[in-house]
Amino acid sequence: MTIKDCAYRLSEGQHRLEHAYGERVTFLHNPFALSLMHRIGHPECVQPALGDYVRLGYQYLCAEAFSLHLKFSERRVPTRMEALTPAGAYHGDCFEAQSIVSVAIARAGIVPSEVCFRMGAALLGVESIRQDHFAMARQTNEADEVVGVSVSGEKIGGDVEGATILLPDPMGATGGSIDHAIRYYKQSVKGRARRFVALFLTCTPECVKRLIEAHDDVHIVALRLDRGVSSPEVLSHKPGVLNGESGLTPTQYIVPGAGGVGEVLNNSFV
Repeated sequence: MTIKDCAYRLSEGQHRLEHAYGERVTFLHNPFALSLMHRIGHPECVQPALGDYVRLGYQYLCAEAFSLHLKFSERRVPTRMEALTPAGAYHGDCFEAQSIVSVAIARAGIVPSEVCFRMGAALLGVESIRQDHFAMARQTNEADEVVGVSVSGEKIGGDVEGATILLPDPMGATGGSIDHAIRYYKQSVKGRARRFVALFLTCTPECVKRLIEAHDDVHIVALRLDRGVSSPEVLSHKPGVLNGESGLTPTQYIVPGAGGVGEVLNNSFV
């Protein structure tokens, strides 16, 4: 018998998942988010369709994350109607000029970061955003268990003073790659970032707890929380309430997850 997670059930008009992880965690819990993840994780979803779905998911994640975490202020902006009437100008709130860094974590995070970069450039101007790069891979032992992160290189485009740093990674399994990237910025890059925002298609309780507990300036925005290895009792309660939540196999893959999104995006299964 299939054990159902109450976190996948929707009520009319619901747009956010109720949970006990704290204010820094947002799950875009609604029919669009869950239906999109259904498509992304389907075993018959391959390129180029997967790439299109991932881009769509990150456009949605960026729209929500920008609204939640970027600075805005009141401005006067002329419209085309100003040629006809002095009232034809917009007086109201919109994003203000600010520093944003989108981090491309190879290989699954390359497409998501490119989406974030393009959206930032379109809405705030290309001078407001840059893209940094990390080349990372899981380190595993003989039992295929994840024991760490192997980093073969990084390309950082400058300081991060006052910047909002976006860390888009489709699958938030253990949180190791994001944790490493955040620590690198804090320890090795000049300037203090305003905040870090991890953007996941799906992530596990293990990932959420690791990042939130390790960094008081990290925020999470995701389409779905996966905790499919939890007991029936845990799955019947609101996320974050009971101990023993888990969304990882013994080899740290997400359940139900979406499989190797990075592998399918690149059509490279190594």
